[in-house]
Amino acid sequence: MKTVKELGNSLEEILGEGLNIRVYLGVGRHPERVYLRANVSPEDAAILCKQFVSGLRNYFNTKDLETLELSRLDERANALYAYDLEEQPQEFGAIRDLHEGKEPALFTFQNRAISDVKSLVVKVSSSTASATFYKQVFPFSVVRREQILLSWRTDRFEVLNEDVLKILPGFDVMLMDDEFYISSLPHFEKDFSFERIAKKAMEGVVQTVVEMDLVNDAKGYLSNLDLPKKHVLRAKHSPVFQMQSQAIIAFVENHPTYGLHVVDGKIQLSSRNSVRYLFKLLNEDILKSELTETVYDSRAKDLFVPTEEAAG
Repeated sequence: MKTVKELGNSLEEILGEGLNIRVYLGVGRHPERVYLRANVSPEDAAILCKQFVSGLRNYFNTKDLETLELSRLDERANALYAYDLEEQPQEFGAIRDLHEGKEPALFTFQNRAISDVKSLVVKVSSSTASATFYKQVFPFSVVRREQILLSWRTDRFEVLNEDVLKILPGFDVMLMDDEFYISSLPHFEKDFSFERIAKKAMEGVVQTVVEMDLVNDAKGYLSNLDLPKKHVLRAKHSPVFQMQSQAIIAFVENHPTYGLHVVDGKIQLSSRNSVRYLFKLLNEDILKSELTETVYDSRAKDLFVPTEEAAG
């Protein structure tokens, strides 16, 4: 994973003289989506390239923007997530093919319409390197000919009699230096069928908890994965997993105000809240101030007050 500065530098090495841009239209929904090349004139490609590159530079100059591994997903507002899970979405293969120069057929209006376009892939290249960007197309990005569109031509307005596809700056997923980075998690999760992959990764974390013989999950709250994926995925990297199980259990016994309790030598998961507090414990999101002895939820610095249900 590169830093924002390193990615910006790599991008600037590409955005030099002789820059080339190609646009690909994703037709249909995943997983049946196919990509077709947009036939753009050199003059229009130059205008598109200039505007798209300007948007990229603005993005990488965003204040407080930082890169973070997707498996360490947290509450940060300005994060560019490096995809680091073992299994990759199928759509990554299609984007990589375009990035590596495998050219598809041209998009034509034979049996197709602008409204069939559900995504865009934009590839910008220098003579030595490329960066490729995926962007979801929303219904409002397609302006249908049924609407009245006036265009200023010469000295008068004329009605446009064709559908229009708006290409706005920005991207949802970027492929550069052989790494995928995610700018918009909501769009990524929806368009790349990420839920299945995330669930598989979450199951691996849960299996680690089970193998440590830490908990009693008799009601199945843990095995049902009934909590946000970011809490479970991030726990994979927790140093708590390097501790002995009995040390963790003893800690819970000595800190009953942390929302968990021990019965018959195991942490009892008697509610959904107890599973949530378990992962706060594993992620070390519950901290006690040495100065004031106040217990905080470290993700937001809110006072940590467990519910009666979780506390048993």
